[in-house]
Amino acid sequence: METLMRFNQNGAVLVLLIGVWGSVFSTAQQSKVAPIPATAKTANTPPNLLLAADDGLSVIAAALDARNYVSSKADCSHLVHDVYERAGFIYTYVPSTDLYAGIAEFRRVTRPQPGDLIAWPGHVGIIVSPTRHTFYSSLNSGLGVESYDSDYWKQRGRPHFLRYMKEPSAVQTSNAKTPALKPTSLETTTSLRSSEINDEEASAPPDAPVKPASVQFPRLLVVESAKPTTEEVSEVVMNALSQTAEEARGKNIYGTPQTVVVVNQIRVERIKLKGLAGWADVVATQSASFTGGQSSIKKHQEKQRWMLHRRDSQNWELVPPQGTIYLNQDDAVRLLAQQLAAMTAADSSNDAHQKAQLAALLGSLLQVKN
Repeated sequence: METLMRFNQNGAVLVLLIGVWGSVFSTAQQSKVAPIPATAKTANTPPNLLLAADDGLSVIAAALDARNYVSSKADCSHLVHDVYERAGFIYTYVPSTDLYAGIAEFRRVTRPQPGDLIAWPGHVGIIVSPTRHTFYSSLNSGLGVESYDSDYWKQRGRPHFLRYMKEPSAVQTSNAKTPALKPTSLETTTSLRSSEINDEEASAPPDAPVKPASVQFPRLLVVESAKPTTEEVSEVVMNALSQTAEEARGKNIYGTPQTVVVVNQIRVERIKLKGLAGWADVVATQSASFTGGQSSIKKHQEKQRWMLHRRDSQNWELVPPQGTIYLNQDDAVRLLAQQLAAMTAADSSNDAHQKAQLAALLGSLLQVKN
């Protein structure tokens, strides 16, 4: 008998961070700037006022988080406005036609970077990967990612690429962005009513986890059954994965000195019991692994034997391989995206290399299909 535990990906997010990592070290000066529309603020915008590549990561992280609070029926202009607002980059809402024509808060550029807007008369989205020509938006099929080089979008005409301009006062006083992931008008579920949220708490950027996480996968798992089945063992393992992800929330999981194995499928093939001992044959399909900030991106299957020991007449103890943290793929993507957003919000140049590695790992995980 065989039990399959599968971790489904949200199709709209599978390619949301693909290609982002390659632009982490780029700057706004590398992009050619097109003639500014008449509605823009100045004729010559200093490069440091334009959204930098790291800022674009904040927008992408907010877009990734958008699947948790945005209705799939949200229109395109409200979607991008709320994603930008959630990332901490504020502008007065306008429809996509006005964005295409040009507004004061955005400067038109000819070479987009992740996080920039792409606008046609009547539609707007957020650039995901300039190299793959993809953007994220509200589409007829719901929230998703498409290529702006497809025939359909080419028929719309030549799009405008738009980059957000930060307020000069904010750059002069802090020289840093504040991309806090905040509640927005499209939010559908919150843990607190808006009247209960402290203003200071709502506007504070997420704390970047500095120290490596102290996270452990349970050393022993209790199977509450006199004669465990594959289904019962599977349920226990699933609960352990969820418990580990909950423990890792808000921590620097990418920097942990232990090996973290990301799995998108676990199959319990067989249970063998004999007297007071036994084992479970487990096949884990691994998407990636990482240790101390170094990652290995390789999808492969690994067959393992998890030992079973009788605890008492009604319970068994299951012993996973020691020294390894297991995370299911959805939880790993969520935790790593939150860490990337927190690191970007902290705006530490010392983290540039790790942010690039982290974004590369995320991009690869989001390409893995079950």
